[in-house]
Amino acid sequence: MVETETWCVNKSCYNLEIAISQDKKTKGLMYRKAISPYRGMKFNWNTENIRLMWMKNTYTSLDILWLNKNKVIVDIKENIPTNNTNIIRSNKKAQYIIELPSGSAKNNNIQIGQVLNKSTF
Repeated sequence: MVETETWCVNKSCYNLEIAISQDKKTKGLMYRKAISPYRGMKFNWNTENIRLMWMKNTYTSLDILWLNKNKVIVDIKENIPTNNTNIIRSNKKAQYIIELPSGSAKNNNIQIGQVLNKSTF
């Protein structure tokens, strides 16, 4: 069973798969042909650091949000192309990363400095 949590920002909520283990972090959203709107993946670490990602074997374009320990968005990369093997790095230290379908940040006015909140419903 896949562990999920619902996180909200700017009145938009996303059902996110949780990647805690190294295996889950390594695989991420690889090999998925599509990601439904308002779905995605949340990557958790125990500390803040400059985080690196890539899109190898990822078949759908993504927006990536980097969050600090207080769940404040510290960096956003939008419309990252599919199957991109270039390293994508945060500009600031982050403890969490959220991958969303491409266009989510723009369509829902998600910006640096906003806070994500875990839904309790």
